[in-house]
Amino acid sequence: MASPSQHSPMTNNSNSSSQNGGPVAAGSLSGGGKSSNHNTTSGGSENTPMLTKPRLTELVREVDTTTQLDEDVEELLLQIIDDFVEDTVKSTSAFAKHRKSNKIEVRDVQLHFERKYNMWIPGFGTDELRPYKRAAVTEAHKQRLALIRKTIKKY
Repeated sequence: MASPSQHSPMTNNSNSSSQNGGPVAAGSLSGGGKSSNHNTTSGGSENTPMLTKPRLTELVREVDTTTQLDEDVEELLLQIIDDFVEDTVKSTSAFAKHRKSNKIEVRDVQLHFERKYNMWIPGFGTDELRPYKRAAVTEAHKQRLALIRKTIKKY
């Protein structure tokens, strides 16, 4: 088994990546600590990382120019990103299948984010306004409000 540094996108493989951090050929990366016994001619997109180390470094520099990531942190972040995207695609494809569709739509992704992460990304998908859920008013709250109103009327 080769060491992870031999599979780094920083090394110059003959068919590694495009200049702007684009897709890397299958088998040129170790996939964040996974076994690197991949067949590059199988065409398996599961071996291609979602984000390359140079692109991750570029994103970190956009946020803070003085921050540098440790190699283990880079590998961990790349693995988390891959897991996040894989989980999102699996869940959204299940939602699309439930709708009896073979296309993943924005509403599938929105549903996944809302259910799993309680996150809503405005500006995508439907233009309808989301209904605001008011919290249920308890009896104790009503009593406090009545007491406040009564006190205000005295003055």
